[in-house]
Amino acid sequence: MNQPRHIMTGGRRSRLETIRPLLPWLIPPLLIAAVFLADLPGGGWRTPLDVAWSTHPVTLLPGFGLGLEPLSARLPRWLATAALAALIGLLTWAWRGGTAGYGFFAGCAAFSLSLLIEIGRWFKPDRLPDLSDPVIAALVAPLVWRLLRLLPVQPVTPLPRHGPWRTRGRILLRFALAAAGLGLAAGGAGVASTIEGLGYAPAQFVTLVEDLPEGREGFSGAVANTIAWTFEHSGAAGWLKAASRIDRPDNPPFPDWVGARAAHDGVLPTGRLRSVNTVETLRQAIDTALPGDVILLQPGTYRIKQSPIGIARPGAADALIVMRAPRLGSVILESELPEAIKIGVPHWRFENLVLRGVCADDTACDNGFHIVGAARNVTLRNLRIEDFNAQIKINREHGQFPDAGRIEHTSLINTHPRRTAAPVTPIDLVSANDWVIEDNLIADFVKLQGNAVSYGAFAKGGARGTIFARNVILCEWRLRGGLKGQTIGLSFGGGGTAWGTRRDLGRSGYEHADGMMKDNLIAFCSDDGIYLNRAANSVLRHNTLIGTSGIDVRHPESMALIEANVVDGPIRARDDGLFRDSGNEAGSLRGMFLGRNPVRELFVDPGRFDLRWRRLPVLVDTGQGLDLCGAERNGFTPPGAYRDFRVCGQGEKP
Repeated sequence: MNQPRHIMTGGRRSRLETIRPLLPWLIPPLLIAAVFLADLPGGGWRTPLDVAWSTHPVTLLPGFGLGLEPLSARLPRWLATAALAALIGLLTWAWRGGTAGYGFFAGCAAFSLSLLIEIGRWFKPDRLPDLSDPVIAALVAPLVWRLLRLLPVQPVTPLPRHGPWRTRGRILLRFALAAAGLGLAAGGAGVASTIEGLGYAPAQFVTLVEDLPEGREGFSGAVANTIAWTFEHSGAAGWLKAASRIDRPDNPPFPDWVGARAAHDGVLPTGRLRSVNTVETLRQAIDTALPGDVILLQPGTYRIKQSPIGIARPGAADALIVMRAPRLGSVILESELPEAIKIGVPHWRFENLVLRGVCADDTACDNGFHIVGAARNVTLRNLRIEDFNAQIKINREHGQFPDAGRIEHTSLINTHPRRTAAPVTPIDLVSANDWVIEDNLIADFVKLQGNAVSYGAFAKGGARGTIFARNVILCEWRLRGGLKGQTIGLSFGGGGTAWGTRRDLGRSGYEHADGMMKDNLIAFCSDDGIYLNRAANSVLRHNTLIGTSGIDVRHPESMALIEANVVDGPIRARDDGLFRDSGNEAGSLRGMFLGRNPVRELFVDPGRFDLRWRRLPVLVDTGQGLDLCGAERNGFTPPGAYRDFRVCGQGEKP
């Protein structure tokens, strides 16, 4: 039998045997040398998202990137890789000598180290990974080990515990487990970074995956359909939809301290009184109205059919024309038309009316109040408007804009989900400036067909100066959207408008400018609570968002000051949006994906709309003014829409 030739002399230990216990200490310097040779410590790093978008898969194949990086740059790196691999082969020989199977270990170790270095280079700016390096390392290390085995003397090594093939199998298994562990850790870090980089909340991510097949054909379409099908039927879509859901009771009552109420009926204004009790006499009174007239509808139900009620007689700035009911609920207007009341002239006020869409087809009941063109200084006060796609639609007409209107103490509600592909937005404001929308209740604007996206209220189309103040928006309160439904609370910019239809014909690039949202309570939205889309100089102050995807500032035209808000969800920017924030209590995107919503712990029971403080957040000082509940802010107060939720409904706001 051939005996191994060991380095032994007279029973004395050889020099290699003396230094063998020190071999593990050579591994850290080897790793550090490899990192510095690759010049990884210098410069910045790219995000996984940047890497994915900037990499063509073909360039990763060994030998396919020569056209992108000259050979003169690659050759020194290949030589350095070969030198490191040779050193790994030498260390393996000194550690295990000629034990069969450990050449495979040397190759695996060299390949793994070189691959990690190339992955690191992949994340460096202006670098290209070269997967030829790991291949070179995997060849050189075992080759050096095998050449060293030909020396006449060999180090004394432990006796092999297993045969060569079993040894190789165990080595491969251990490297595979280590690679899997590193892959999971890197994948987790990459997913977290990608989540932050993309800026999509869980519900939005579901929509992104579901929309992958759109516009794709052939192989890419088949792959996209497979991904979407697997994502849905594996339960991942449902889990992400439910990750941040708040469970709440069925058919809860609407809050009775906001929106239209008998307390806001007001008194009969002075002016010429025009009493009406039928739709025909109402039309006659409107057609002959003069500035200062008060059109008083007697109690009853008025059916609007055949043609909408058109408002074509202007009032005056100091003598509005008022159309009202004696008290809220005494007069009900029922409409079976695409639009019920159309206002095209200035200086009108509507009070105490209930307007209800009664169409069998939801597409047929599109607009409740349609305010257009020259209808400046129109006020809607203490109204209840139900079951329209857009309870209030405001837009240009004949080159004129209905600016400087008000919507206050009004309830905009749908009693069933809207089965329509038409836009669903209770307050749909396009291209009009300086509207004040305050103290309203907007609830249950679920859309089931088309793109299934609906908004509580938005201002867009080049509009300016919109103020949303002290509103309560309950996206899905009594109604629930389907899996694909997307309900969004308030927005400057909405889903965008074509450049040619914007007020400035798109010259500014903005959808909205100089808007403010303050003291609003927005809850139970399957998508964003507040969405800023190309919205310049927006101010978001003292809003409370619960059970939404947070605040989203999107596109470079969007610039926002975000102060003293309580946000159950993240405050984030996407697609180069910008914001400055201070004094906010907010969650995070990663927390939402993990189902962690720490902001909810501030409240007693948000699912049952008990929003009393369980734990008071850090107080902030953002000036004076009335909060959602009508209390005066003075000095340091909690962030969010109110100081003390118990005050809501106890007093009347001026």
